[in-house]
Amino acid sequence: MNRYAWKISDLLGDYEEVSVKSMDTSKLPVSAEKETEWKLQANPERLSRMYSFSDETKFYLFVLELLELQSQTQHHPRITLQYPKVKVELWTHSLNEVTDIDREWAEKAELVYGDFQ
Repeated sequence: MNRYAWKISDLLGDYEEVSVKSMDTSKLPVSAEKETEWKLQANPERLSRMYSFSDETKFYLFVLELLELQSQTQHHPRITLQYPKVKVELWTHSLNEVTDIDREWAEKAELVYGDFQ
């Protein structure tokens, strides 16, 4: 008997990346000159990025750094873990859309990821 309202599939999320609408690249968390792997998704509108690791230790340390960033900023993205990948989805939940706070968080996440490359 399951005492919880959630299912394991709710926690795992979906790794399928499908970009659902075109967008102005100036709104991405990196400049247009740099290649970005952040994508704008819909339902709800959100920034989405998949990070991959070949080293398990770097994978765990990266996740810990993201959790620390989440705690420091009090902004909580959806983070889905399945080694060797970490999927991050950012949006302002109260508005159901991407805001400057989300773009700033994405920039910080990129800096964290750079430390593990």
